[in-house]
Amino acid sequence: MVKFDKKSLEIALKAITKSAVQTRDKIQEVAVWAVAVSITSSDTSVANALYTALGTTKSLRKDSLAAYFEKFGNLAWDKAEKKFSFLLNSDTGCTDGTLTAEYEEVIIGNRWDEAKKESETVSKYDMEKQFRTFIGRMEKVALDAANTIENRDVLFALTNAFNKIVAEKTLRTMTTDQSVLDTTAAQQAAFDAKLPKIEPGLLAAA
Repeated sequence: MVKFDKKSLEIALKAITKSAVQTRDKIQEVAVWAVAVSITSSDTSVANALYTALGTTKSLRKDSLAAYFEKFGNLAWDKAEKKFSFLLNSDTGCTDGTLTAEYEEVIIGNRWDEAKKESETVSKYDMEKQFRTFIGRMEKVALDAANTIENRDVLFALTNAFNKIVAEKTLRTMTTDQSVLDTTAAQQAAFDAKLPKIEPGLLAAA
């Protein structure tokens, strides 16, 4: 295990930041080119090569790169083949194989790592968040008329119970906040009572 003191940690963090920025910018350059050639020559090889390169490390966001490709290029993820295939994207406005100067500015100006919002960090200890996600997923399935759901009443009972718990928790928080406000107001009143009273006549005399 490598141990760090304050100075060596600072140096390491700066190096990581610098490396991350350089990597991000280099990926942007290649991603722009991948989109460009998908428009001008229906070439998907650059996109697939870059996507594969990102797959060598879990620290880079392949999901956002994929979103960038599909949003700005003639590219679509083929789930069966596990690669990008050519798909004409009419939203580009470059359907004749010509990359306009205006659209080139668009693909350069949009960052590959901002094409899809990064998932929120969720603690494994945040059971309310985990359960809310589970309930939301199950409700989505249950509300689809095409799905046959057994014990649907159990899901609704769980949902109602969960909503009741959250409501009670919120109410307790609001009650606590009001108690704090009441206490603060009482403390302020007690403090004000200790201050000397200034009569109008004293001010005039001053």
